[in-house]
Amino acid sequence: MTVFKTYLKMFFTMKISIILYLSIFAIISFGIAGDIKKRGDEMNTYHEKVYDIAVLDQEDSKESKDLVQYFKKDHRVSFVEDREKAVEEVYNLKYDALIIIPKDYTQRLLEKEDILEVITSNTDVENAMMIEKDVNEYLQLLLLSKNQEEFDSLLGIENKVEFVKEIKSVDIWVSEYFRASAYIIMAILIMVVCTVYVNFKEVDIRNVMAMKSRKLFLYTNMANFIFSMILVLMIFIIGMLTMKKDFLIDHMPYYMLNVMVFSISILSFAYLMNQLFLKKEVITMIANVFSLGLSFISGAFIPLAFLSEKTILFAKFFPAYYYVMSTKNILKGDGLYFSIGMQLLFSLLYILLGIFISNQKRSKNSLAF
Repeated sequence: MTVFKTYLKMFFTMKISIILYLSIFAIISFGIAGDIKKRGDEMNTYHEKVYDIAVLDQEDSKESKDLVQYFKKDHRVSFVEDREKAVEEVYNLKYDALIIIPKDYTQRLLEKEDILEVITSNTDVENAMMIEKDVNEYLQLLLLSKNQEEFDSLLGIENKVEFVKEIKSVDIWVSEYFRASAYIIMAILIMVVCTVYVNFKEVDIRNVMAMKSRKLFLYTNMANFIFSMILVLMIFIIGMLTMKKDFLIDHMPYYMLNVMVFSISILSFAYLMNQLFLKKEVITMIANVFSLGLSFISGAFIPLAFLSEKTILFAKFFPAYYYVMSTKNILKGDGLYFSIGMQLLFSLLYILLGIFISNQKRSKNSLAF
């Protein structure tokens, strides 16, 4: 009980910062939710809308031209040659999307893997999702059809509704809500957990100081885990207050599982950081720099399409990237095993590294005496 009482005292010294983080997150969530409700649930059914689409055709084959012709029927299509310039123009909203047809497009059709690259802006999430649905629909029908005549038949409006997965505005909002929560989870957990670890090393309580290191480690991490689950609950409550019963979509259990696993991975990361850095001033800097930095490079703040390949490669060394990918996969109805597994793998890696560093420091201290 001594550990938990001490933990609570430390927690209350940081309550203003925690409340401030959650309040800002809640205000932004309420604002976006109000905009969603005003526009209505337009994505509940299939509807025609004309988009400005840029196409980078690197193959220039009959198959790639068929794809372009398909989109020309309903949308404004422009050909581009410079990928970087086109991506920038999507970001600046000149185009709604950029479709990149790779040099081996025909071969990828046969292999049915990574056929096209579609880059959209997160400024208008609904438009982005509709364009991706159009692309996926075309590829689905193309792969299902055995010949051109059957393909043309499948392109009828009735089949469009059948093959396109219904995605509502609230589904997109929930996905974006949990994606943005990555920053709040990282900022609060790293700040609180690292500060608690540092304070426990300095606190002058006889019962704590006399406690065996393994027992102290266990109790401290139990307290951290309980706090992380309370934070997850707070994020859920803010979502409920924002969207009320609409927040309880079918995929909510998957989102909650994802956010809980992510919280565990950040707890492990905070433990590792504590073993590397001991000063409180450094801990505060870590909480701000890492939470903000990882939010930008992992896709929580900026779409991954607008980041360089090297930046994305660097982001893959942190669980935040896989958390963001999970929120996207849940929205699309794709599997979660890989992204959830990667977050758990990082959790284990951080804990093992932290224990190793802790043991090394303890060995050095014992040798010094």
